[in-house]
Amino acid sequence: MTGPVTRSGPAPVAERATVAVVTLLDPAARVSAPMWRRTERLCTRIQDLLTAAARETPGGPLDAALRGLRNDPLDRRLQRELSDAVTTALHQDAGLAAELDAHISVFDDRNRIVLDRGPRHESRPADGTPTAREIAAAAAAEPRDMTGHWDVTVVLDFRDTTSGDRLRNAVATAAALRDQSLDPARHRLVVVEQDDHARHRDLIAPLADLYVHAPHGGPYNRSWAHNVGAVATRGHDRRLLFLDADVLPDRTFLERLLDRIDTVGARALLPHESLHYLDESSSETALRARLFGTERTVDPDGLHGYRLVTNRGGCILVDSDVFHDIHGFDERYEGWGDEDNEFFDHLRRHTPVHMSDEVLLHLHHPRPRMEDDHGRRPNEWLLGATEGRPTAIGDAQRYASLPL
Repeated sequence: MTGPVTRSGPAPVAERATVAVVTLLDPAARVSAPMWRRTERLCTRIQDLLTAAARETPGGPLDAALRGLRNDPLDRRLQRELSDAVTTALHQDAGLAAELDAHISVFDDRNRIVLDRGPRHESRPADGTPTAREIAAAAAAEPRDMTGHWDVTVVLDFRDTTSGDRLRNAVATAAALRDQSLDPARHRLVVVEQDDHARHRDLIAPLADLYVHAPHGGPYNRSWAHNVGAVATRGHDRRLLFLDADVLPDRTFLERLLDRIDTVGARALLPHESLHYLDESSSETALRARLFGTERTVDPDGLHGYRLVTNRGGCILVDSDVFHDIHGFDERYEGWGDEDNEFFDHLRRHTPVHMSDEVLLHLHHPRPRMEDDHGRRPNEWLLGATEGRPTAIGDAQRYASLPL
């Protein structure tokens, strides 16, 4: 993984500068609009410094490497050429070396979108992308009884009206959750499809223990969908796990999470330090390996993408009684963004949240628009607004009477 390094000379500084330039030029780095604004500023400062240095020798190695990467930022050869050219420039110019080192120090301290370059990453897997239907056919499972009691319910929610990528990801996540080392009697899977009609019921319902259609075709309300899934289990579970329907869990994922929360004696667990947003080819590689490979494991060295660190979304595990006591997620949050941060802060006011250092794999899909033309997030007005937080949650017919 690529991360902060101890800088002991020009070469490490040049390597980090190359990472900053690649991050700035690669469209796949824009995994979070709010975080990207800061990352963009940090990377631009570094690129501008290198561009100014390159003007001293037009057509030289530094100038050529920068121009090449603008056309293909993921070309490993061009990345090495830029790193080598920067190293040479730093040896020759002590002032540039000091200024770039200072910029890199700020970049490493403040950047939260971290380039992760697997050394064995292939630009295009030979087998192509498995479809949602192929994944579902290979993973169909008998639903388990929803009476009695079990240790954890996993709630997945999704909507896909256009690209098919979100459907494929949701089916893949569900399939991976039905292929777990944890005793099947100890866990259940609830899938909530939030759409104006049950568009993909036939495909994904066979992978779930309970499928719920939440009728709503307006701005996506993830808080409501989470709550719908939690209420649907009727309290038969000890814990609830809310997992994004584009996270690909490994085979020991559920067993590991339950062991961790029991070991530390917590009532809530944020089981990751970061989400690794895989690029399109890496998502294909991960899907093939996890769901169709002999070992059902994914080699992280074959993946490429960006890690979003200090992230509060993606996955959270909480005792069911705590969840219902604090009235779940705030259903006023409509549209993409901030509902997971609000829930984390709300939960933390009621019970300590244990945090672990795992990296979860996030499958590629087109990014939703999370800001308007003025850079405002749809739920900004709700941040910190604890008054008026709903106490009646999870009504699956909340939007059913609204005009389409």
